[in-house]
Amino acid sequence: EPVKDTESVDVCDALACTFNEEHSCLYSLGGIGSTSSWTHSHNFIGNHLTGVQQNSPGDYRTTGFVYVGRNHKDVSDEVFVMESAKFTLRKSVQLSFDLFLRSYGPQLKVCIDSFDYCPYSSPTIDKTKFWYRSQSVFIPPGVRKIYFIAGKLRQNLFLAVDNIQIRTEKGDNYCDTNNNRLRRSPANLTLIT
Repeated sequence: EPVKDTESVDVCDALACTFNEEHSCLYSLGGIGSTSSWTHSHNFIGNHLTGVQQNSPGDYRTTGFVYVGRNHKDVSDEVFVMESAKFTLRKSVQLSFDLFLRSYGPQLKVCIDSFDYCPYSSPTIDKTKFWYRSQSVFIPPGVRKIYFIAGKLRQNLFLAVDNIQIRTEKGDNYCDTNNNRLRRSPANLTLIT
């Protein structure tokens, strides 16, 4: 069940997600400003050259990720916004995630609190890579929302995100060191008011 936008949850509940369960954690896959939604998948998709045909090395045990792109359909005019739940953050953290990107063209931006400040843009393509591990975005205290914005996906091109984690400035798992948190299902969340 989605969290109401007026409520705020712990940053670990709002952002950390492996996408290995039957849900996309607390992310809205068709967030504000979307013209099309991200898709949650437990199966490989696309062709063997540009499709997601292997698990992220950072989360290799189980197939689960969110992606944008379509076989045989140009969606280059579509905007895909994956929006976090509103969260409370009292310390600086690093948002870390794995990015699947095999083709020139598709782009990902990670924006903080609005579409005006997007400190992350997807890297230049390296033909030897499928997954770009541990992509990182600095999140200062007071931030309330994160947006993953993808676009420019021509037919048969894909972009995927997996293994979203919150890390301390030293690189440790923030959700483990914060007296936290067994990953909880959305039904068991404790809301912070």
